[in-house]
Amino acid sequence: MADSGQVDALAAAIRSVFISANESDSNLEPANVVDGLYMIARSIEKLAIAVEEATLDPVFYDDDDDCDEDEDVEDSED
Repeated sequence: MADSGQVDALAAAIRSVFISANESDSNLEPANVVDGLYMIARSIEKLAIAVEEATLDPVFYDDDDDCDEDEDVEDSED
């Protein structure tokens, strides 16, 4: 059976793996894995919103599927 000194050393080692003194969370405390995962999730959400907004931009849609956004499109009255 491990003595309390070994358990404390193991706990400290595990804690040091999951907490980064180089990064801070919103409370200015050392960041941990949960803070990192939260920031990754927020970044993915922002990316998804940007992609959705970009695809809703009318520049990307035209009646002609072969239209390139760099080309000038003129409406003709045939």
